[in-house]
Amino acid sequence: MSDKLYKEDGLPHIMLMDQVFTYNRTDTGEQLNFNVSLMDRLRQKHPNWFWKQELPLDDTIYDLVMRGRGVEEYKVERLTPEQVDEPGIGVLLNDDVDEVAPNQFVLVDGNHRLVKRFRAGLRGMDVWITLKPVWEVCLMHPADTEAEDFLNILVPKMK
Repeated sequence: MSDKLYKEDGLPHIMLMDQVFTYNRTDTGEQLNFNVSLMDRLRQKHPNWFWKQELPLDDTIYDLVMRGRGVEEYKVERLTPEQVDEPGIGVLLNDDVDEVAPNQFVLVDGNHRLVKRFRAGLRGMDVWITLKPVWEVCLMHPADTEAEDFLNILVPKMK
């Protein structure tokens, strides 16, 4: 199997070692899978599509991440100081994606870093922010049979 299943913007859309995360819509419960590694490749190729900003960390955001963002303690514990200092990646979404929280900001990469920083007493985290169209390019649609095949390789079905 080739490590390039299809291309978007001249970049491989899915590569064998890519990180694929899930976003759960709060209005419908629908799960959307997206390729966060592709988003980082796009950030490197098109830096003008992203801007860096400090995300203030407080009890509210910490509690939100701990409640619903799939934080595994062992991943928090094994983060190195260098990894903790890496910026996260966030997306500003429009209200047609999530009617309950219009124009919401979603941290799509960096939840474990956020938790470790907060617990260490740090009250800010750098985040690369982009807009919905960049995030949409990174979505893996169920109709994409090659993407589905890739997910089946990464997440074997439970018997």
